[in-house]
Amino acid sequence: MSRAREAGFNWILGQVEEQLALGNVAAESLSVNERSLFVSEEEVFETKARGRKRTKATFLVSRLYTAQERLGLLVDGLLIGIVHLNQIADEVMAFAASELKSSSVEFAPDAEVKLVFRLEAGGARVAETSEKLASLLIELNREISNAG
Repeated sequence: MSRAREAGFNWILGQVEEQLALGNVAAESLSVNERSLFVSEEEVFETKARGRKRTKATFLVSRLYTAQERLGLLVDGLLIGIVHLNQIADEVMAFAASELKSSSVEFAPDAEVKLVFRLEAGGARVAETSEKLASLLIELNREISNAG
């Protein structure tokens, strides 16, 4: 991951790390004390003393990702963050060229912020490289999925 950081992909790695910290969240049906869903802690203890009524309830549970799932998340993040963003940029530039008759587009959050993101026509080489990278990342993701 250090090479990805060196290449300026901190924002992708940060989002992958956030997802890993959340864990793999899924809905799961659990058997619980019926009254504990709706009453205070003191009442739950009273209920236990009188006897338990159990029922099934659906909860969101989180579990740690496996090493294989972590690698898959990283590959997905790179695929979306690099390849798909390049494809979006290509679509924006195609629109700019055909509709706006422009070879560049600038995005700025507002007039007071001195940050401007500029897209310029990059030619077929960027698209070709993105397609090759996409196919490699998709193939890698397939291999990761099949390994488990």
